[in-house]
Amino acid sequence: ISTTAHCNISAFFCDYTDADDDVDKTGLTEVTGTEVDSSVFTKESGNIAVGCSAYASNERQKASYATDGNANTRWETDYEDPQWLYVDLGSVKNIDKVGFMWEGAYASKYYIQVSDDASNWKTVAMVTASSNKNVQIDLGDGIFGRYVRMYGTRRGTQYGYSFYEMGVWEGNDTPTVGIEINGYQISTTLEGRICP
Repeated sequence: ISTTAHCNISAFFCDYTDADDDVDKTGLTEVTGTEVDSSVFTKESGNIAVGCSAYASNERQKASYATDGNANTRWETDYEDPQWLYVDLGSVKNIDKVGFMWEGAYASKYYIQVSDDASNWKTVAMVTASSNKNVQIDLGDGIFGRYVRMYGTRRGTQYGYSFYEMGVWEGNDTPTVGIEINGYQISTTLEGRICP
Protein backbone atom coordinates (compact mmCIF):
# COMPACT_ATOMS: atom_id res chain seq x y z
CA ILE A 1 0.00 0.00 0.00
CA SER A 2 1.34 3.39 -0.94
CA THR A 3 1.33 5.95 1.85
CA THR A 4 2.90 9.29 2.69
CA ALA A 5 4.87 9.52 5.92
CA HIS A 6 4.99 12.62 8.13
CA CYS A 7 7.63 12.07 10.79
CA ASN A 8 8.52 13.93 13.97
CA ILE A 9 12.08 12.84 14.73
CA SER A 10 12.19 14.33 18.22
CA ALA A 11 9.05 12.45 19.25
CA PHE A 12 10.04 9.26 17.39
CA PHE A 13 6.74 8.74 15.63
CA CYS A 14 5.35 8.88 12.12
CA ASP A 15 1.82 9.51 10.90
CA TYR A 16 0.96 7.65 7.71
CA THR A 17 -1.75 9.07 5.49
CA ASP A 18 -3.33 7.32 2.55
CA ALA A 19 -3.85 9.59 -0.47
CA ASP A 20 -7.14 7.82 -1.19
CA ASP A 21 -8.58 9.08 2.09
CA ASP A 22 -8.73 12.62 0.68
CA VAL A 23 -10.86 11.62 -2.31
CA ASP A 24 -14.67 11.57 -2.16
CA LYS A 25 -15.50 8.22 -3.76
CA THR A 26 -19.25 8.41 -3.09
CA GLY A 27 -21.19 6.61 -5.81
CA LEU A 28 -18.09 5.49 -7.71
CA THR A 29 -17.13 1.96 -8.70
CA GLU A 30 -13.71 0.96 -9.97
CA VAL A 31 -13.31 0.87 -13.75
CA THR A 32 -10.39 -0.07 -15.97
CA GLY A 33 -11.38 1.83 -19.09
CA THR A 34 -11.13 0.60 -22.66
CA GLU A 35 -7.81 -0.14 -24.35
CA VAL A 36 -7.47 2.04 -27.46
CA ASP A 37 -5.01 2.71 -30.27
CA SER A 38 -2.66 5.68 -29.94
CA SER A 39 -4.27 7.26 -33.02
CA VAL A 40 -7.33 8.34 -31.00
CA PHE A 41 -5.17 10.82 -29.07
CA THR A 42 -4.71 13.11 -32.07
CA LYS A 43 -6.53 16.39 -32.55
CA GLU A 44 -7.96 14.97 -35.78
CA SER A 45 -9.60 12.19 -33.73
CA GLY A 46 -11.35 14.73 -31.51
CA ASN A 47 -8.86 15.03 -28.62
CA ILE A 48 -9.61 18.58 -27.46
CA ALA A 49 -6.74 18.56 -24.93
CA VAL A 50 -4.12 18.87 -27.69
CA GLY A 51 -2.58 22.34 -27.53
CA CYS A 52 -4.13 23.24 -24.18
CA SER A 53 -2.15 24.33 -21.13
CA ALA A 54 -1.29 21.64 -18.58
CA TYR A 55 -0.21 21.94 -14.94
CA ALA A 56 1.21 19.26 -12.64
CA SER A 57 2.16 18.51 -9.06
CA ASN A 58 5.80 18.27 -10.20
CA GLU A 59 7.70 17.89 -13.42
CA ARG A 60 10.71 15.66 -13.90
CA GLN A 61 9.59 16.21 -17.48
CA LYS A 62 7.20 19.03 -18.43
CA ALA A 63 3.44 18.85 -17.93
CA SER A 64 3.02 20.51 -21.34
CA TYR A 65 4.41 17.37 -22.98
CA ALA A 66 1.15 15.60 -22.06
CA THR A 67 -0.88 17.88 -24.34
CA ASP A 68 1.57 18.71 -27.12
CA GLY A 69 0.22 16.16 -29.60
CA ASN A 70 3.62 14.44 -29.77
CA ALA A 71 3.63 10.77 -28.77
CA ASN A 72 7.42 10.88 -28.38
CA THR A 73 7.41 13.32 -25.44
CA ARG A 74 6.04 12.58 -21.98
CA TRP A 75 5.22 14.06 -18.60
CA GLU A 76 7.03 12.42 -15.67
CA THR A 77 6.93 12.90 -11.89
CA ASP A 78 9.05 12.19 -8.84
CA TYR A 79 8.85 8.71 -7.32
CA GLU A 80 6.11 9.29 -4.74
CA ASP A 81 2.34 9.42 -4.26
CA PRO A 82 0.10 11.27 -4.83
CA GLN A 83 0.72 13.14 -8.08
CA TRP A 84 -1.59 15.00 -10.44
CA LEU A 85 -1.81 16.71 -13.80
CA TYR A 86 -4.66 18.82 -15.10
CA VAL A 87 -5.46 20.38 -18.44
CA ASP A 88 -7.19 23.75 -18.97
CA LEU A 89 -9.69 23.38 -21.82
CA GLY A 90 -10.19 27.15 -22.02
CA SER A 91 -13.93 27.07 -21.36
CA VAL A 92 -16.54 24.75 -19.89
CA LYS A 93 -16.96 21.62 -22.01
CA ASN A 94 -19.23 18.59 -21.94
CA ILE A 95 -16.66 15.90 -21.17
CA ASP A 96 -17.58 12.49 -22.51
CA LYS A 97 -14.28 10.57 -22.27
CA VAL A 98 -10.81 11.01 -20.80
CA GLY A 99 -7.77 8.93 -21.73
CA PHE A 100 -4.05 8.42 -21.28
CA MET A 101 -1.14 7.03 -23.28
CA TRP A 102 0.73 5.56 -20.29
CA GLU A 103 4.48 5.09 -20.35
CA GLY A 104 6.04 2.19 -18.39
CA ALA A 105 5.65 4.19 -15.16
CA TYR A 106 1.86 3.87 -15.06
CA ALA A 107 -0.72 4.47 -12.34
CA SER A 108 -2.32 1.41 -10.79
CA LYS A 109 -5.00 3.60 -9.19
CA TYR A 110 -6.08 7.08 -10.14
CA TYR A 111 -9.10 9.36 -10.28
CA ILE A 112 -10.57 11.55 -13.01
CA GLN A 113 -11.70 14.89 -11.61
CA VAL A 114 -13.30 17.97 -13.16
CA SER A 115 -13.51 21.58 -12.02
CA ASP A 116 -14.68 25.02 -13.10
CA ASP A 117 -11.97 26.88 -11.15
CA ALA A 118 -8.99 24.45 -10.78
CA SER A 119 -9.48 24.57 -7.00
CA ASN A 120 -12.68 22.67 -6.22
CA TRP A 121 -12.57 19.23 -7.83
CA LYS A 122 -15.40 16.78 -8.42
CA THR A 123 -14.34 13.15 -8.75
CA VAL A 124 -16.15 11.49 -11.66
CA ALA A 125 -14.24 8.21 -12.14
CA MET A 126 -12.05 5.83 -10.12
CA VAL A 127 -9.67 3.88 -12.34
CA THR A 128 -7.43 0.86 -11.69
CA ALA A 129 -4.82 -0.75 -13.93
CA SER A 130 -2.41 -3.68 -13.83
CA SER A 131 -0.14 -2.58 -16.69
CA ASN A 132 0.68 0.39 -18.91
CA LYS A 133 -1.82 0.72 -21.75
CA ASN A 134 -3.42 3.36 -23.92
CA VAL A 135 -6.76 3.66 -22.17
CA GLN A 136 -9.96 5.67 -22.58
CA ILE A 137 -12.48 6.10 -19.75
CA ASP A 138 -16.14 6.74 -20.60
CA LEU A 139 -17.57 9.22 -18.07
CA GLY A 140 -21.20 8.96 -19.16
CA ASP A 141 -23.58 11.89 -19.59
CA GLY A 142 -23.73 15.25 -17.88
CA ILE A 143 -20.07 15.82 -16.95
CA PHE A 144 -19.10 19.46 -17.47
CA GLY A 145 -15.95 21.36 -16.59
CA ARG A 146 -13.18 23.60 -17.83
CA TYR A 147 -10.38 21.71 -16.07
CA VAL A 148 -9.79 17.95 -16.15
CA ARG A 149 -7.36 16.27 -13.76
CA MET A 150 -5.70 12.90 -13.33
CA TYR A 151 -5.10 12.44 -9.60
CA GLY A 152 -2.84 9.43 -9.05
CA THR A 153 -2.76 7.71 -5.66
CA ARG A 154 -1.02 4.39 -6.47
CA ARG A 155 2.01 3.96 -8.69
CA GLY A 156 2.20 0.76 -10.70
CA THR A 157 6.00 0.66 -10.47
CA GLN A 158 8.78 1.94 -8.22
CA TYR A 159 9.06 4.99 -10.48
CA GLY A 160 6.79 8.01 -10.72
CA TYR A 161 3.81 8.68 -12.98
CA SER A 162 4.40 9.14 -16.68
CA PHE A 163 2.25 9.39 -19.79
CA TYR A 164 2.87 10.54 -23.33
CA GLU A 165 -0.51 12.14 -23.97
CA MET A 166 -3.71 12.95 -22.12
CA GLY A 167 -6.94 12.92 -24.07
CA VAL A 168 -10.28 14.62 -23.52
CA TRP A 169 -13.26 14.05 -25.82
CA GLU A 170 -16.51 16.02 -25.89
CA GLY A 171 -20.07 14.75 -25.72
CA ASN A 172 -23.03 16.21 -27.56
CA ASP A 173 -24.82 17.94 -24.68
CA THR A 174 -24.49 21.71 -24.32
CA PRO A 175 -23.73 23.13 -20.87
CA THR A 176 -26.29 25.51 -19.38
CA VAL A 177 -25.04 29.08 -19.57
CA GLY A 178 -25.87 31.33 -16.63
CA ILE A 179 -26.56 34.92 -17.65
CA GLU A 180 -26.68 37.95 -15.39
CA ILE A 181 -28.22 41.21 -16.63
CA ASN A 182 -27.08 44.30 -14.70
CA GLY A 183 -28.44 47.36 -16.46
CA TYR A 184 -27.02 47.11 -19.96
CA GLN A 185 -24.15 44.79 -18.97
CA ILE A 186 -24.47 41.10 -19.86
CA SER A 187 -21.97 38.55 -18.58
CA THR A 188 -21.89 34.77 -18.73
CA THR A 189 -20.40 32.11 -16.48
CA LEU A 190 -18.39 30.73 -19.41
CA GLU A 191 -15.03 32.37 -19.84
CA GLY A 192 -11.43 31.75 -20.86
CA ARG A 193 -9.51 31.15 -24.03
CA ILE A 194 -10.29 28.42 -26.52
CA CYS A 195 -7.44 25.98 -27.03
CA PRO A 196 -5.84 26.04 -30.48
